[in-house]
Amino acid sequence: MNTKYDSLILTKYKIVYNPDELDEENGITPEIRKLLEVTLKNVLQKKKNAEIRIEKLIKKYPNIPQFKNYLSTYYSYIGKLDEAFILNKEIVKEHPDYFFGKINLAMEYLKNKDFKKIPAILGEAMEIKSLYPERDVFHIEEVMSFFQIAVYYFIETGNIEAAEMRYKIMTDLDKDNVKTTKAAEAIALHNFKKEFEKFRLRGKSLRSPEFISKPKYKQTKSEPEFINPEIKLLYQYGFQIDYNVIRNLIRTA
Repeated sequence: MNTKYDSLILTKYKIVYNPDELDEENGITPEIRKLLEVTLKNVLQKKKNAEIRIEKLIKKYPNIPQFKNYLSTYYSYIGKLDEAFILNKEIVKEHPDYFFGKINLAMEYLKNKDFKKIPAILGEAMEIKSLYPERDVFHIEEVMSFFQIAVYYFIETGNIEAAEMRYKIMTDLDKDNVKTTKAAEAIALHNFKKEFEKFRLRGKSLRSPEFISKPKYKQTKSEPEFINPEIKLLYQYGFQIDYNVIRNLIRTA
């Protein structure tokens, strides 16, 4: 049975929230799981010796792509973007089925405005089950990461309807997820830019005079006619008017 979102039909699959449920399938033992958790913590904290530690773990566990992914993430955090991009390409080459290797490479293509390469990485259908037809179980972060990239891709390629459709799926799955929030912000920014451009073009099309002429008044030495005769005293004395005169004016007002 499938789920339909307008023109997008999703093949159903199980979504799990605990990574342990996929560990056995991915060859992750409890010992490796603990190492992964510690490594991720070091990466997020940008520990100075994190790179050396991760490289040692990569040598010890060459078949576990998660360690290489954490090293790529660490490179990104400390500003070594070129090293991160090179490593992402190596991960996809050495571990073609590793999901986050594909996601990271697709994100690099997005940053570099190289949009044509993304469907080759994530599939023409831009749907996770189509990318992994043999899998029936996915972790929630895999699904949310995939749809987040899809939203960005469709925004950049001008298909806002497809972007909004996938954002709707994200809100149905986990509306409080940070990836859902970022997808919403990206769509809102796109819509704002679009409306601003419409406003700018509409303003350009309106005809406006080159200048507005100012009315000219003929200078005269004759005094004007005042509705209140008392004001004539102000005209007569100017700034040198006596205080008692002002007080009398106030009293008669």
